[in-house]
Amino acid sequence: MSRNTILAEGRRKGQAANATKAQRRRQQVEAILDQMEVTGQALNNEQIAERAGVGKNYLGTSHPDLGERVKAIRARIVEDHLAETLAQSSEVEHSLASENDQLHHRISQLEQLAEDLQGELLSARNEALSEQHSRLDPRTG
Repeated sequence: MSRNTILAEGRRKGQAANATKAQRRRQQVEAILDQMEVTGQALNNEQIAERAGVGKNYLGTSHPDLGERVKAIRARIVEDHLAETLAQSSEVEHSLASENDQLHHRISQLEQLAEDLQGELLSARNEALSEQHSRLDPRTG
């Protein structure tokens, strides 16, 4: 075998090994992106790169298609969180409105009770004054 043949064979094997490593790294990144979608945890590019064992520019410069996928996943996660927050907010508003109605009803009941007690107090006071007046004034008794 000639020197050129040996070098060419070595380059071919090196390129094949590099292609295999590149494919493995891409699969690792894609697995992390799949996990992001499932868990709803939005990771930044550095966190993804660290977990996948790739450089921090892997998503932006080296593989812009994966970078775009990350942006789309993050947008869906934010949208899902927003929808969930709005649903919870609506639920809280409904609960507060119901509680508010109950409080207004109770206030009305208490106002009516206060009015009734004032009337009874006025009647009792008038009776007491009338009795006192009749004891003091012999003409009314």
